[in-house]
Amino acid sequence: MADYINKQVIVLKEVNEENRNRATRSVKTETHLSDNRGNVTVEKDLLQTSYNTLTKERDQLQTSYNILTKERDKLQKERDDVMTKFSNLKQTCPEGWQIKLGSSWYFLSTETKTWKESRQDCLKRGADLVIINSDLEQVSE
Repeated sequence: MADYINKQVIVLKEVNEENRNRATRSVKTETHLSDNRGNVTVEKDLLQTSYNTLTKERDQLQTSYNILTKERDKLQKERDDVMTKFSNLKQTCPEGWQIKLGSSWYFLSTETKTWKESRQDCLKRGADLVIINSDLEQVSE
């Protein structure tokens, strides 16, 4: 009497995307007519093939994981460096600027100038004339 064997074949497709190895996996089921004598050998071969394929896939996934972990660590370090620089910028008082209110620094000039001259002086300092939007800004000056 003949038996039918369902053979599962795992197919790996390797994709190289931006220097990252990725694997996609699909499973095909093939049905073969077999006699009882070769049944065990065929099943053993199928299991060995499946094991080898899964081992290869695991190794590829581990490689991808390692690459992504290094990339993540690099990005976190860059983010931390930027945050440190930003924090230092927020805390450093520009020379000659006397008042800090919130995240802004204010320069109080004692010179008498026209509005146009005052604005030009501010622009040279990388700033602009203040527009008072709150009672706190009014009191601080």
